[in-house]
Amino acid sequence: MFLRADPEDARKIARAHLHQNPDDPQNWFSLARALLDQGARSEAQAVMIQAVDRGFDGWSPESFDLIQLGLSALGEYSARIAEMTKPCPVLGRADTDLDPAAEAIITCLLDQHLADFEVNRPPAPSPLDDYVYVTPSNPLRILTLFGIPRPGEQITDIPDGYENSARALGHDVRRLMVTNDLIYDLSRERSGETLNAALAAFDLELARFRPDLVVMDGNFIGHHGTIRPEHFAERQAWDYRLMVVIPDVYDTQPNFFDYWAREADLVVYLNRKTTHIATSQWSSRGLYWPGVPLAPDTFAPFAPDHKDADICLLGTLNRGREVFQTYFEGAGLTGHYRLHNRTDHVLATDDYRRLTARSRMVINTGVISANHRIVTLRVFESVLAQAVLLDESGSEINQLFQPFVHYLPFSNVHQAIKLAQYMIRHEDRRRAMARRASEWYHRYFAGDRFWAASFGALGYRG
Repeated sequence: MFLRADPEDARKIARAHLHQNPDDPQNWFSLARALLDQGARSEAQAVMIQAVDRGFDGWSPESFDLIQLGLSALGEYSARIAEMTKPCPVLGRADTDLDPAAEAIITCLLDQHLADFEVNRPPAPSPLDDYVYVTPSNPLRILTLFGIPRPGEQITDIPDGYENSARALGHDVRRLMVTNDLIYDLSRERSGETLNAALAAFDLELARFRPDLVVMDGNFIGHHGTIRPEHFAERQAWDYRLMVVIPDVYDTQPNFFDYWAREADLVVYLNRKTTHIATSQWSSRGLYWPGVPLAPDTFAPFAPDHKDADICLLGTLNRGREVFQTYFEGAGLTGHYRLHNRTDHVLATDDYRRLTARSRMVINTGVISANHRIVTLRVFESVLAQAVLLDESGSEINQLFQPFVHYLPFSNVHQAIKLAQYMIRHEDRRRAMARRASEWYHRYFAGDRFWAASFGALGYRG
C-alpha cells in the first residue's frame, strides 16, 4: 500500500504497480486513490472507469470518495446506477456528515410542507373515499388459498397480512394446507394426480368448513397443472364468494386480472397504474387497495424500547439495493442491511419484522423497470413499525401519503443520505413524522378499512 503522507510519491508508486500488472483492478483503484488525494478528481474518475473495464465491481473501496467515484464509473455502463448516483443539484453531493446549507434547505422543505398540510388538510386518498364500507353483523368463515413457504422462501408477509388482519376482526380464518399443489407451477412439473388430489382436498375442506368467503392468491396464469378459473364455475352449491388477490398487476406482467375476473366475485389489485383493469370487460369486479392489510399488532412483539439502527434495508439483490447499501455504509450510517438472492440469507418473517421495528428509517424502492414503479408492501410495514420511510420517487405513493409530511421522497442516493443524516440529527422531527404517518395509515389503510371495503364490494350487509 502506498504512503498517503506524500501524495506525489503515492501516485508514482501506484503507477509503477499499475505498469507491472495492468490487469489487476486493485492497482487501478490504488492509482485513483492517489490522484484523489492530490485533488485530481476528474483524473481519478477516468482511472476508475478503466478499473471498471477490468472487472472492478465498485462495492469494496476503502473510502467514501472512492465509493462515489467507483459507482459513478459503473454508471457509465448502467443507466440505473447512473440515475441513482447522480449528485443532487440542490442538496449537493453526499458526504459522511450533513453540511449546514443542506440542513437549512431540508428544514425549510419540512416546515413548508407541514404548514401546507395543516392548513389545507388534503382529502382521503382517491378512490378510497368512494367505496362502500361494510362491517358484517356476524363473523365470517374465511378459507384462504395462499402458498406455504418452501425452504429458502421464508417471508410470509402477504398471506400473514390478509389472514391475521381478518382474525384481528374476529373472523374465523383457515388456510387450505394443500395450496402449494394448486397454485403456481412455473416449471410445469406437477402431475395430474397431484393436482386432482389437491382439488379433492379443496372440495372436502369446503364441505367441512363451509366458508362464506374464499380468498385466493391469483398472481399467476393457470395451466393443466394448476387450479384454473373453470374450477370455480360450478361453486354455487357451496354458497361462498370468491375473492382473488393479485399483488403484481402492472403492464410488464401477464394480465392476471382478466384471467381470474371472469369467475371471481372480487379481484383485489394493489397497483392502480396499469391498463389491465381499465381495458377489462370485468373492471367492475376490481377493487384497488394499496398494500396488503396488516393486523394492528404486527410489529408489537418486536417493538424495542430504543431503536438501535439508522437504516433498514432488506430485500432481494435487485432494484439497485446493493448500491444503496454501499453508499449508506460508506457515509457511516448504521443499519440492518440484509440483501439476498432468494435462496441464501432469506430472513424469516419474524426476523424481518424485528429488524424493521428496530430501525429509525426504512429505505424502499419500487422500481420494476425503467417505466414502471410501484407502491410496495414495505411502505405500509415501515409506517406501522413507526419507522420513517425514505421512498424512491416515481411511484404513486404521493397519491396516498403526503411527501415531507408522512415520508421522505428521494431521487438519488445523495438525497437519501442527506435526508437520513438530517433525521438522525433531529430525532424529534423523525418521531413526529413517524407519528403522523401512523395516524394517517390507521385512518385510511389499516386492516379493518380494507376488509370493510372488500365486504362492501362483495355485497355483504352490516
